[in-house]
Parts: sequence; structure tokens; C-alpha cells
Amino acid sequence: MSENLIHSRLKALGMTQAELARKAKLSPGYVNDLINGRRGQRMGAEAAQRLSKALKVKPLFLLQSLANAKKFSDDIRNSERP
Repeated sequence: MSENLIHSRLKALGMTQAELARKAKLSPGYVNDLINGRRGQRMGAEAAQRLSKALKVKPLFLLQSLANAKKFSDDIRNSERP
């Protein structure tokens, strides 16, 4: 999986990461980290609610997407190690 579900949802909505950050009241860097699997494993309930509302999805969709992004990111990092 080379693209996570949040990124796919942004495309479907025609929304940028900056717009998502603004609508969810989160920093653009945090949103970028979520999309790239560097954050989100212990996301608070409030942040998850705001993100899911901005993306027009159920919170479960969001949490599954973040888990998949983290696994993909870890797999990439592990494959790059000698």
C-alpha cells in the first residue's frame, strides 16, 4: 500500500493537507506526520473526532488508516536497513 487512506480521502474531497489541518484545528506538520505514518498511534479522542469530521468519515476509518500508514512506514524503514 503506497498511499494511505487519509491521503486518498483528501484527493477525493479535493482538499490539501493545509486545508485539513485548518478544518481540524491541528498543525500542518502534525497532519503531514499522520499521513506519512510518523504519528497517530496514540491519537487523542478529540483529535480523532476533529479529523474524522473534517474528512467526512467515521472515526474507525481514520484509526484504521493511521494503523495502516504506521505499518507501511515501519516496513519501508526496515527494508532500507542493511
